[in-house]
Amino acid sequence: MSIRRSVLIMRPFPAARRTAARIKAKGFEPFVLPLSIIKPVNALFPDKSYDAIIATSANAFLQSLPLAYEASLTKLPLYCAGQRTAQAAQKHGFTSIAAIAKTAKSLCSEIGMATRHRRFIYLAGRHRQSDLENHCRSMKIEVDSIEVYEIQFLTPTIIQYANMPSTIDFILLYSSGNVSTLASFSDRITPKSRILCLSSRIAETLPRSLKGEILYAKEPTEKALFSLLFHNKINT
Repeated sequence: MSIRRSVLIMRPFPAARRTAARIKAKGFEPFVLPLSIIKPVNALFPDKSYDAIIATSANAFLQSLPLAYEASLTKLPLYCAGQRTAQAAQKHGFTSIAAIAKTAKSLCSEIGMATRHRRFIYLAGRHRQSDLENHCRSMKIEVDSIEVYEIQFLTPTIIQYANMPSTIDFILLYSSGNVSTLASFSDRITPKSRILCLSSRIAETLPRSLKGEILYAKEPTEKALFSLLFHNKINT
C-alpha cells in the first residue's frame, strides 16, 4: 500500500475545499489551513461614466454593486482574469464579457488592444500589486480603482497546529500574505519538503533560511500549480 504524501493547502474556503478534492483524487493527503479570510468592503463609487469594467478575481463579486450604480455598471463590457471571475460576474447580472484572460498580466494586453474602451473602473482588492494599473496608465488608459474586498491574514490556532501532519511533504502557497505564518510551523517543514508557490513573486518573498525546496509555477494559475505538484514541471 502506497503512502499518501501530505499537502498543506494555504488558501481560504471554499476554494480550499475544491483544491483539496482535486489533489485527493490524485492520491495525495490534503490538509487545509485557511489562514486568511476574504471580506467584502463597502466602497464609495464615483459618479462618473465609464467605457468598461475590470475584475481580476471572483472576490470582486462577493456582494452586489450599490443599487444606484448596478443597472449602469452591469451593462458595461467586462474585462476579467479567470473563468471563475467571469462566472461570478454573470451571477451578479453582467452580460457583456469582453475578455477572459488567463492571468492579470495577460489581461493587460487585452485591455491595451481595446481601442474603443479608454475609461475603466477596476473592482479591486486591497493590498494588491499595482502592475495592472501602472500598465494602463502607461498606455494613457484611465483607471479608477475601487476596493470592494480585502483579505485578512491569520495565524494558526492551537487546534489547527495540532491537526497538521508531523511532516509536511508539500505546501501550496497562493499568496505572499501567508509567508510570515510559515515560521509558526517551521518544525513541520523539513529539507525534503517542497514549497510550491503560485508565482515567482511569491517565491521571492520566502526567507532563504526556510527549510525545504522552493519552487514556483510557470504561470500564476492553479492549473500550473497543480502541474508543478502532479508532474514536477518546475522552474527554479
